[in-house]
Amino acid sequence: MPLYGNAMFMKSPQLLLFALLLPACSLAGRFALLVGNSDGGSRYEPLRYVRNDIREMKSALTQYCGFDEQNIVTAVNRSPRDVDRLLAEFKPRLESSGEATLFLFYYTGHAEGEELMMGDRAYPLSDFRKRFAEVGARVRIAVFDACQSGSFTRTKGGTLAPPFLFREEPAVEGQVVLYSSSASENSQESDIYGNSVFTFHFVNALRGCGDVSGDGKVTLSEAYQYSFGQTVSSTAHSAGGVQHPGYRFDIRGEGNVVLADLTMRSSGLVLDSDIAGNITILDRNRDLVTELKKEGTGRALIALNPGFYSIVSNTGDAILKTNARVDREGVSVVKRSDFKRTKGFLARPKGVAAGGTRLGLKVSGGYRFLDLSALSGEIHNRVGDYKYFGMSPSVWLPDKRVTIGGEVEIVSKLGIVGFAGFDYLKYGSDRSFAGTRVNQVDGRVYGSSLTLTDTLKALTIRFGAGYSLPRTVLKNLSIRAGFDFVGVGFKAGSHLTDSLFDIETSSGQTQRGMIVLPHIGVGYSYRVWRMINVGVQARYRYQKSPQRLEEEGVDRYSATPGYVAEEGRGPLEYDMSGFDANAFLMVEFRFD
Repeated sequence: MPLYGNAMFMKSPQLLLFALLLPACSLAGRFALLVGNSDGGSRYEPLRYVRNDIREMKSALTQYCGFDEQNIVTAVNRSPRDVDRLLAEFKPRLESSGEATLFLFYYTGHAEGEELMMGDRAYPLSDFRKRFAEVGARVRIAVFDACQSGSFTRTKGGTLAPPFLFREEPAVEGQVVLYSSSASENSQESDIYGNSVFTFHFVNALRGCGDVSGDGKVTLSEAYQYSFGQTVSSTAHSAGGVQHPGYRFDIRGEGNVVLADLTMRSSGLVLDSDIAGNITILDRNRDLVTELKKEGTGRALIALNPGFYSIVSNTGDAILKTNARVDREGVSVVKRSDFKRTKGFLARPKGVAAGGTRLGLKVSGGYRFLDLSALSGEIHNRVGDYKYFGMSPSVWLPDKRVTIGGEVEIVSKLGIVGFAGFDYLKYGSDRSFAGTRVNQVDGRVYGSSLTLTDTLKALTIRFGAGYSLPRTVLKNLSIRAGFDFVGVGFKAGSHLTDSLFDIETSSGQTQRGMIVLPHIGVGYSYRVWRMINVGVQARYRYQKSPQRLEEEGVDRYSATPGYVAEEGRGPLEYDMSGFDANAFLMVEFRFD
């Protein structure tokens, strides 16, 4: 596959004067430990894209950087002790692999000062430095995408300077540390990127956006330069403030570490030499794949998986767009003439206190568990007189019903939850019975039949408030309480035929009721994609005593015993206390 020059040069003269001098490493003998933790403790809001960061970084290492998947270990939401153990387990693996080894450690999550915040426990960076140095690889690279991750180097000379520049040293080994923000800054993650900002740009550097020299390979120096510029640009106007990546090195030797070799790829896009501007590439689902800035000189090769892509070029004067298809083999060339005019950065800090208003729209379905013994008992009592016709009808109302519903909830920056919603249930049945009896006059046997129908409907309008817990064993857990306004409708009827008297008769009745019940509940949600959450919620409603249904209308075609209330019979009563257990799908919008 031909190589094309990438014209995304950083024009700083300093960057053109120096190169990253590290021992030359082949693409063999490469190992990586990728660690992520979304929980930073009770003071911090859980991160949304830690798993995405880990997945994208692993994919980049295997697809572009020559890492064998068996040599990559991932650990999500684990303890500091687990990280120490995993680091120790790499030492014998590296020793048995030979001399030309490269070990990469990547962390995405919360950090504060000199500690990585991993759930209920803090991982002192002093402990990590010791474990990291003991791994034993000739070249060790640590990448931190965390708040105040510059603290790793604060006591050893880390700076905010953009160039990642190294002096020549006489030996041939060492380590490099890259971090996503300075010791006084918050790293950020983006809903648009679906990743942490620094990680998103670092991965895109490896896919070809960082190939400054245009030789089809991305060195560690080039990857840092690209990530620095794009991270600063992306966060310049964000709510979390500008984010400055940095570095720390302890290198003795010469040579470039090639992180990514695009010549190993067989699919991608080539942006022709006369294409210029801020380039955005979207996939078929309109998800952002990569962003880069391209000058109108030299071609740019971007490694991409097979699929359909949209390419948008913003030149400042116009916004241009075209579509391209990447096949499994070969590259697709995008020319300037392919573009047509079209009509015309949200980020949040990783480590700031939990905040942001969230609006959720839910669609739910589940079960409502009811105690309908009072209603069932009275209905059964009312059909007892059918024994005269040789039948003993049974009436049974099941104690659970399928419900459907929806809800709107708002979670404030302080974690206060307000919600309003509804659910609806309906139960209907038709039961048929048959009987025989002997006529005492002529001794003949006569038959009779009975059909009983009943329909129960309940519409619940729900209001309430609650609190979203900042940190629990299960993330995104909330407790809530409120009131249910429950409207109940019950319709019953009977149809009787009897051959002895040669009769056919029907009776029917409709009754309704309304009651207000308090409820308490819990809810749990989990983000599955972008703004889409799934979850479960459970509630318990309390009703002190059965409520009487009020008769709305009666159709009586005869005096045949049936569901019609008669003198001496008790009223129909219902009890709506019990549990709701629902699963829901929620679309969530955030307003930071």
